[in-house]
Amino acid sequence: MALNLREIVAISGRSGLYRVVSPARTGILVETLDDARTRTLVSAQQQVSSLGDISIYTTTDEGTIALADVLTAIRRAHGPKLDLTAKSEPQALVTFIRQAVPDYDADRVYLSDIKKLVTWYNILGPHLPEEEAEAAPAAVEAAAEAPIEAPKKKGGKKAEAAEPVADLSTGGEVPVQEPDSSDGKPVVQ
Repeated sequence: MALNLREIVAISGRSGLYRVVSPARTGILVETLDDARTRTLVSAQQQVSSLGDISIYTTTDEGTIALADVLTAIRRAHGPKLDLTAKSEPQALVTFIRQAVPDYDADRVYLSDIKKLVTWYNILGPHLPEEEAEAAPAAVEAAAEAPIEAPKKKGGKKAEAAEPVADLSTGGEVPVQEPDSSDGKPVVQ
């Protein structure tokens, strides 16, 4: 299964990762990523973090690297499963993060963060696509080269291409009004 990190969440106070199933009136419905696929309701008061919004601090000019990029790098280097766990030796965990993200910021990425990354990868690793990084640019190029067709009407006939609509936006600019010298009324420029 392809994995969208925006749909995967970590819930404060609960171990593991969850896939968002749907919003509910009092929170969100989530299910575990294991084979049991247990569903549970998460209250709106609980802190929920989408993995798509998480990044790791680096010493580069950008300052961070997206978790998706880190997971892809780990997948290329180690395959779907790591030999490490959160209970591994601290030196082994630091060596692991240095291999995965050579320019990570050691002052702001704590050992607890590395343990969480290892735990998350051991859960997500089997679900990650093998060649995600190589497949994405090919899909973008194919989409860019594909011809754009006009949408079809209900009868199966192609609709005629619509005329482009004029841009009516002011772009956030408000016209300046200056008084006219002849009659004293404002003139919009």
